Amino acid sequence: HKLINSLQAPLVEVRIVTPTIRLYLESEEYNLGIQRKESITATHLKNALTALGYDFVNDQISADVRIKLKAYTRKGTEISGLYTTYLDMEVSAFDDSNKEIYAKSVASVKGINLDYKKAGLKALNDSEDRIRTEVAQDIIKHF
Repeated sequence: HKLINSLQAPLVEVRIVTPTIRLYLESEEYNLGIQRKESITATHLKNALTALGYDFVNDQISADVRIKLKAYTRKGTEISGLYTTYLDMEVSAFDDSNKEIYAKSVASVKGINLDYKKAGLKALNDSEDRIRTEVAQDIIKHF
């Protein structure tokens, strides 16, 4: 037993280099029909995919995969001065030959606030978890 414990196992280091897939993201985001200049959902998706090791490029020509994101909020109900909106998203990915390799819809991310506009922004901000778990984790399986 002492003899086995005194022996050292050989150490082998192997470096694995994988090519980085370059992504390009185009997005449209609307809060109650009004287009937003800065996309909250695009930021959430970029952050989630960057955390998984993917790089984004600024032009689609140098990208391996182009991702298209469309997000829009819609009015829900008003109860006792609290307004509800719902966020729906459509995400598609295309390879460099423009063939669709991924498509997913995420529906009804709820936002509640004191008016519809703020409730819409709340839904957009609260979409981060669903983007990370339902979209980012799923889309990388198709690259």
